[in-house]
Amino acid sequence: MQVFVDADDELKVMQSIDQNTSGVPGANETGDRFGSAVVIGYFMSPNDGTYQLWVGAPGENVGSVVDAGSITRMNLFWKLKATSLTSGHGLPGKSEKGDQLGATLAGLRNYQMGADWEGTLSVLIGVPREDRGTAADSGWGILADCWTTSKGPQPYSLNNKARAASTMGSIWAEPCCDRNQQAQTR
Repeated sequence: MQVFVDADDELKVMQSIDQNTSGVPGANETGDRFGSAVVIGYFMSPNDGTYQLWVGAPGENVGSVVDAGSITRMNLFWKLKATSLTSGHGLPGKSEKGDQLGATLAGLRNYQMGADWEGTLSVLIGVPREDRGTAADSGWGILADCWTTSKGPQPYSLNNKARAASTMGSIWAEPCCDRNQQAQTR
């Protein structure tokens, strides 16, 4: 995948990134689908803010667990520093075959901070093929709150009633609103 920057009203490639890029965990493998879901933005924490890129790889094998999926979180611009997040490592749950963690991502901004504030506080992570109880592929969502701790994102589970094949987390939409508008989806 490539990250572009606006330079004098012209898009230019800032950086090409894959799992063989120095500092990025893992290695390019057939079927990983690295970059199939992406969130980029200015992420605030209690101590600082950084431009970050969150990249889903829903086909990533975690150890011997096939297609469990992973997220790679990278700080951009200074020195490429990346962290791998998987179920049980930085995120709740346990990696299971076919979960496809990271199939969808969406950034959530806090519009209460003011109309000009563009910081992103949280990321919604989809795990559409998560089995919950006896409900195969019922899906699951994780809200990674990036504001609450300086040690990294604080994950929270988003649960619905587990129904087989409902694939919660297959699609996320970013809500958008300010003080003068009704909430809307863009």
